Amino acid sequence: MTATHGPIECVKSIQDKHPDYFANMGFNHRIPVAQSRPPIEYGGQEATRPLDAVSAQKSTCYVTAVQLVDRLVLMDDFSITNLESDALCSLTHKSDCVWNQDFDGKGKGRWRTLETISFEDWSPLVDELPNQPTIAIPLPIESIKSN
Repeated sequence: MTATHGPIECVKSIQDKHPDYFANMGFNHRIPVAQSRPPIEYGGQEATRPLDAVSAQKSTCYVTAVQLVDRLVLMDDFSITNLESDALCSLTHKSDCVWNQDFDGKGKGRWRTLETISFEDWSPLVDELPNQPTIAIPLPIESIKSN
């Protein structure tokens, strides 16, 4: 789902810049994910149990939790075992999809994402992605792999 790429990339960027912050996963606040209206309407819904694979793939909240825990979002993350994980479910409910009207508009910028992760003992960490990488830069054919 196109709208979930931005939140995944924002979390990954924060993890890459601040790896020490993620050692104990001590999040005590919401994790707001600000996007324009279309991604919020399509992928911003809360992930509630029981969660199926298709709903999880469309859920910004779920993929944010997976990236935080696994540091990578793969197809196996949408298996029944992961969908029923208490740890992922708990973290999923900390994400909060927020519609930022300033992000609405024409052009590729409407896929902008701003994500904030707060910890118990540190200042919030913020990352912004001005555009979805899958939209901004098309993949070259050499990068596409098949099984």
